[in-house]
Amino acid sequence: MERLYGLDLLRGVAALIVLVMHVAGFAGGHLAVDFFFMLSGFVMTRTYDQRLREGRIAPLRFVAMRFALHGCGR
Repeated sequence: MERLYGLDLLRGVAALIVLVMHVAGFAGGHLAVDFFFMLSGFVMTRTYDQRLREGRIAPLRFVAMRFALHGCGR
């Protein structure tokens, strides 16, 4: 599956908007946060969908991997 560089760019722009809003003390960065998470969900679905459908990765293993990547449960 090919990488979608345009989505990476949009995620980066959204992250920068959130950063600028926080540093400058402006309210309203929440829309960029929502946009970032929406794009991230799409990217994750696109990345793992086929593997989950084909049984190459078990659903519980997927959840465990996500927790491990984010340092949850340590």
